Amino acid sequence: GSFGHPLVKEYNLQKGLADEKSLEGASLTNNAMRELCMKISKILIKAGLHVFPLQTSALFMREYGTKFIGAKIVKETISKGFIPLLHGDLILDSATGVSVLSGDEIIVHLASTFKPLETLFIVDVDGIYVNIDGKRKWLHKITLRELDNLISYMEPIEGYDVTGGMLYKLSQVRELLKICEKVKIVNGLRKRNVFHALAGDVFKGTIIVCEG
Repeated sequence: GSFGHPLVKEYNLQKGLADEKSLEGASLTNNAMRELCMKISKILIKAGLHVFPLQTSALFMREYGTKFIGAKIVKETISKGFIPLLHGDLILDSATGVSVLSGDEIIVHLASTFKPLETLFIVDVDGIYVNIDGKRKWLHKITLRELDNLISYMEPIEGYDVTGGMLYKLSQVRELLKICEKVKIVNGLRKRNVFHALAGDVFKGTIIVCEG
């Protein structure tokens, strides 16, 4: 989510480490993301889920591309019966000192390792909408080809989302469809909607598949 985005923007961390102030900002951002992770972890544990929070900055680094150096740790966490809980964060970067690793990119690396049949993105909207003749149209199911057309005319939205918002998310969906059969974008604010999506039932959101 956008929990750490204002700090990244305030301290200009998109450009990495530049001075003492950016070091402070990096520490504050990392701390804020762990704080959010702990809050979510407590909620999930209370709901009966055996989550095991993992520190993203210890699992990934950037050195000529993003490297998933903690894959074995995630695998071991799952093998012991836990649900690993990861989050977007700042990670060490050999070129810039630190850089932002989004939750969307983390999903792609996890999918590359674990090869799931489908992947879910939980968001705060009912999936993908397009503007046709001045009217919003909700898309329940689209193909990869239709997604490519959609991405081609989308523009980034200015704001606190330093990872690119829905446009970047859809570009990562495209990467996921090289691995998974389908990707679901699910509204997590609707009661039991995530459950229905996981169970293969009707849900409010958008399904993206490789072929029609």
